[in-house]
This record gives sequence, structure tokens and C-alpha cells, in this order.
Amino acid sequence: MEARTKNLVKKLERSVFAGNRAAAAEELGKIGDPGAVPALINALGHSNPKVRVAAVEALGKIGSPGAVPWMIKLLNDPEKSVKKAVLGTLGKIGTPEAVSGLVNALNYPDKFTQKEAVKALIKIGSSEAVSGLKEALDNPENFVRRASVIALGKIGTEDAVRGLIKALGDSDDQVRQKSVEALGKIGSYEAVPKLMETLKDSKLSVQEAAAEALCMIIGPDVPVPLLIKVFEAPNRDVRKASIEALRAIETTEAVSALIRALDDPDWYLRNRAVEHLGDIASPEAVLGLVKALDLHENAVRKAIAGALGRIGTPASVSGLIKCLEDSDSSVREVAVVGLGRIGTQEAVSGLLKALKDSKSSVREASISALGTLGTNEAVPDLIAALEDPEPSVRKTAVGALEKIGTPDAISGLHDALDNPDGSVRKAAAKALEKIDKSNTVEELGKILEDTGSSGREAAAESLGKIRTPSAVSALIQSLEDSDSSMREAARAALLETMGTSNSVPILIMGLDAPDKDVRSASVEGLERVGTADTLPGLIKALDDPDWYVGSTAVKALEKIGTADVVPVLRNCLRDDDSNIRIEAARALGNINNTSSLEEFEFVMELEEGGAGEEAGVKAGILAEEAEVEAGILAEEAEVEAGILAEEGAGVKEEERAGIRAEEKAGVEAIEAYPECEPCTESIGPASPINPDSDNPEDWIEIGGELDYPEAMDYSDSSVEAEVAAITGEAGKTEAFGMPQKTDFEEGEKEIPCCQACSAILDLPFEPNFCPFCGVRLKK
Repeated sequence: MEARTKNLVKKLERSVFAGNRAAAAEELGKIGDPGAVPALINALGHSNPKVRVAAVEALGKIGSPGAVPWMIKLLNDPEKSVKKAVLGTLGKIGTPEAVSGLVNALNYPDKFTQKEAVKALIKIGSSEAVSGLKEALDNPENFVRRASVIALGKIGTEDAVRGLIKALGDSDDQVRQKSVEALGKIGSYEAVPKLMETLKDSKLSVQEAAAEALCMIIGPDVPVPLLIKVFEAPNRDVRKASIEALRAIETTEAVSALIRALDDPDWYLRNRAVEHLGDIASPEAVLGLVKALDLHENAVRKAIAGALGRIGTPASVSGLIKCLEDSDSSVREVAVVGLGRIGTQEAVSGLLKALKDSKSSVREASISALGTLGTNEAVPDLIAALEDPEPSVRKTAVGALEKIGTPDAISGLHDALDNPDGSVRKAAAKALEKIDKSNTVEELGKILEDTGSSGREAAAESLGKIRTPSAVSALIQSLEDSDSSMREAARAALLETMGTSNSVPILIMGLDAPDKDVRSASVEGLERVGTADTLPGLIKALDDPDWYVGSTAVKALEKIGTADVVPVLRNCLRDDDSNIRIEAARALGNINNTSSLEEFEFVMELEEGGAGEEAGVKAGILAEEAEVEAGILAEEAEVEAGILAEEGAGVKEEERAGIRAEEKAGVEAIEAYPECEPCTESIGPASPINPDSDNPEDWIEIGGELDYPEAMDYSDSSVEAEVAAITGEAGKTEAFGMPQKTDFEEGEKEIPCCQACSAILDLPFEPNFCPFCGVRLKK
């Protein structure tokens, strides 16, 4: 014994203070000198619990088996700290004597001691500990057996498993349940048979625990015979676990077991067994599936057909052809899909046979499969299917012929263009459009020319989607068709195809057509294309006699918006048609980011000389004609007055006749120069057209557009609304974005008008030129 050990032993035995003794015991444990063991054993009887705990822990560190009996005696110590230290130290020492002491500790009534004893036994984990725990399973106290089961589950050795299996027959529910849970966590398939029995336990919680444990245990490492035995389990999840385990094994023995699983009472598990056999795809699996077609209900046969289709072997093809005779149409349909996936000659024979099935869904599936396979030998049958009573079958036949795409198939599609079913005609036209555009355009063009064909509109729609020059040409010709619905279909198709410049030359040619609908559609097409190569055609369309064609051309020029377009549009401001002038001014304003009137003023300034002189001459001629007419009337009045005087009237009568002649001449002069009724102001030279006629064409013409009869009362807003409703347009200056002033009241300022065309010019500024006739205005 070393000097330091001696000093510590002396301090442990003689110190007055308990703290010093506990400190000395702790130091002796750290040193680990066996010579200190007797002194530490003596300290176990000290009155202070701290000293006893320090002595027990020091003995545990030294590992002295001789101290075990003394420490077992301390299990009766009233202090928990002492008991805990003793049980922990016994677990560290781990001798048979220590294990025996720990097992005995399980019999102690307080749960604290039992818990610490279980921990110590788990820590030891030796065969001696397991043996002791197994013996404790016979203890009459339930709590002792429960603690033993927990300890055995933690240890988890084979010997421990046998102890737990033994505990499955315990009378206590909690012992059985904890034993089941422990076996599930250990995962030993040795417990499977006993756990199967436990599935019938009287306690529901034990049954559920057993099922969960079996699901945890069952796996590919479990022998197949044991998995087959699991099929007898009343629990569905347990049987499912067995079926899933057999899928992973994939042996012949496992295949046989899965075939047996086809008899499972649960439909889902039967289907899972079929799926797994299809995944294994061994000859034994195929044979078993084909045999099962005669033994099971519809749902299983349908699943078998799907599995055979996935396998795809010759043996499976024979099984699928057998399925075509099944009484359930869903089984036959799945078999057809499987044959289409396999695609062998034998499979094709089965598909051709299915074309005559009584169920439309089976026929449709067979047609789709033949089309996917591209089987040319099926074309005659597919053409015959175009007459099937079911619309879905007919449309599917069109799709199949399109996929095959052989000359025979194309011929069948051409025949389908005359099918009574509109959806079939439309589908056939689209199919032909995708197969061969050159031949298709020719065939579709023939249909357009055949007035007796019912597929003309569908042919027009398909031509619109082909978008070749020949297709556009055929559609333009159809715009002159006598049938209005056909013309509308051709127009809609042209608008569909006019997205590329390859149709521009044909569209320009269409501008020469005598039918205005053809010209309108052509210019609309040029507008939609909107590229620079449409410019010659659009300039040509500006001279069209139809106002809509010209206006559309102006809009198209605005859409192009290049510098080359501006001179063309400015030239349009001199057009005779006010619609063209107004649209051109608006377009120029949008292109140059100016107002419409500014563009108009700019052009008029450039051409002021010629336009002004021409308008002035025109106004002078009108004024001269009016003066001459007034003079003639005056002379006639004078002659009439002279005649009356000669007949014997006095001087007074002559004066009266002269007055009447002057009045009459004045009236005629007023008719030559009409006045505004509300304000009595002259509004310019009158038109020779009759203003009192009920025919709008006989009304006064101003700037190329119709004005309203002079007899109308413009002070009445209802009349104004009526005029707007008749003409369908607002006042003339509204075309340039400026509302016309029509509320004439006495006392208002004079509203200027054009001396040449009599247009009212109520504008936000004083213009230099009339925006309606282009004549320079007099200031």
C-alpha cells in the first residue's frame, strides 16, 4: 500500500467530518488500489449517506467482486441515492452474484428499485443476466414479470427472444403486449408462429401489437413456408406484408406462394399478387396467371390481363387472346391494350378479331392500337370502321388511318371527307392536312368545287391551316361561291392562313376580282401580313371603288408605319371619298405623333395654289350663276309689273307691282343663296339638289358626304339625334376629333362656314383650309 493510499484510508476511518471521509473515499476510487477495499467496505456502514454513496462508487471503480454481498445488503437502505449507487455498481461488476442480486431487486416493491435493477441487468447483458430474467418471468408479481420482459427486449439475444416468446403466454395483458412489442423490435422470425397465434389473443390491443410486430418481422429473409403460413393470418396488413415479401424473393417457390395469394379474401391483396406476378414475369408466373383466368372474378381477370400485357411473352399473348372471349368487356378492353403494346403478328391477329367486338370501347381500343402499330393490313378494316354506328369509333378510325399514312390509308381518308358525320369529315380533313400537303390541297380543292359535297366547309378550314399558295388560291376562288355559308367559311379560312408573306402575291391578285368580298378578304389578308412586300398591293387597293377596301388599305399602311408610307397617306388626303381622307389623316397623326388637322393643313399648304384657284373659280362660277338668275327673275318681275300698268292700273299700282317684283326677285335670290333659319345668316351657294326631298341622296352634298335637309330645325336636339340615327355618324368635324356645334341660339356669335362647300367650321382654332373640300378660306 502506498503512502498516499495509507493517508487516505486513515482519513476515511478517523476524520471527524463526514465530508472529509466522503472525499477520501472518492480519491481512493480514483487511485484504484485494491488495498483500500477493506476500508471502503467498512465505510458502507457509516451513518452518513454521502459517505456510503462515496464508498459504493469507489468499490465499483476498483471492481472488487468481494464487496458484492455487502452492497446487496444496502439494497434495503432507506436512501434512494444509496440504492441507485448500489444497483449501478452491481451492473458494473456484473458477476453472477451481482446478477443474482439485481434479479432479486426486481422483487422489491418500489418501482425505483425495479427500474434501476432493469437498467443494470441490461447493462450487463450476459447469459447469466438473461437466465436470471427468464427466471423472473415466473415471479408471481406482475410488475416483476413486466420489468423482466422489458430487460429481455433490450438485451435482444436469441436466449432473450426465447424468454420473450415464453412471455407471450403470460396471464397478464401488459406482459404479453410488452413481450410482443419487444419481439417486433428484435425482428426475429423465430417468433412468427407464436405471434400468429397471438393475433387471436383475447385482448384487442395485444392483437394489434402482434399484427404490427409481424409486419415488422416479415421480410425477404423469412422462409417462404413461413410466409405462406402468414396467409392464414386474420389481419389484412399481415397478409399484405407477406405478399410484399414474396415479391422481393422472386423464386419459384415465391411465385407459387403468390399464385396461392390469388385466393386471398381481400380484392386489393389479390390484385397486388397479380401485379407482383406480372413484375416477376417468369414462365411459371405467366402459366399461373393464365390458369387463374378460369378461376377468379372479373376484377382479378382484368388485373391478370393487364399483367400479361406487361409481360409480353408469346405465352402471355395466348393468354390475352383468351381474354378476348371474356364475358366482361373491361377485361377484353385491357387485353386489347396489352396486345397493342406487344405488337407481334399474333397480337395483330387478335386486334383484328377485336374490331368485331360487340362493345364500342373494345373496338375503339383495337383501332387505336392498330393505328399505333401502323399495320397496313388493317387499313380495309379501319376504312370499314368509318361506318361504325359509334361516333367515337369513327373518329378513332380516322386517327388510326392518319398514323398509318399509306396510300390506301390516305384514300380512305379522302372517302371520309364525304362521311355524313361532320366531326368525321373535319377529323379526316385535318388528318389529310398533316399527311401530304401537296396531294391534300388538290383533293380538298376538288371538294370545294363539288357543290354537292357535304364536306366543303371542313375542306376550307383545312386549306386555311395548310397555308400554301395553292391553298390560298383555292380559298380565294371560293369567295365567289354561290353559297353564302361557303363564302363565309372560305373567308374565315383565309384569315387563318394569312400570317406569312408567301401568300402575298395571290392576295394582290385577289384585288382584281370583280366581287367586292374577294377584294375585301384580300386586303384584310394583306393587313394581317403587315410586311413591307404588301405595300404595292395596298397602294393598289387605295383606288378600289369600294370604300371599305380603301379604308382597310389605309389601316394596313398605318400598321406598316415606315417612311415610305407617309407620302402615300398624305396623297390620300386629296381622295374624293371622305372616309379615305379621314382615315388617312388619323393614320398620319398616329405615325407622326401629330393631330389629324395638322397633317391636313400641311398637305393643303403644299398644294395651296392649284386647290385654291380651283375652289375660287368654282365659288365664282356659282356666285355668277346666282346673280344671273336673280337678274332674270327681276326682269321678269318688271315686265309683269309693266303689263299690269298697261292694263289700267295707276301709278300707285305700278309701285306696288314693282315692290312685288323686287320681293319675288329677293325670294329667288334667297333660294340661290340659302340662309340658316335660326340665325338668318347665308351659308353659301346652294346645290342644285332638292333640299326638301325625302330621299337622303337628294340632300345637300358637302365635301363628299350628305348634309341634312334645310327644312330641319337644328335647334331641336331630338331632331339632331334623329339625324344621327339615320346617317349613323356624327357631325363632319367629329371625324377630326372636334364636336360640331349645333345649338343655334339668338345672340350667339356667328359660326364660320366654307364658302365653297358650305361646311360649318366650328373648330378650336381658325384654319387656313377647309378640312372637307381643301379650299383656302377667306379671312
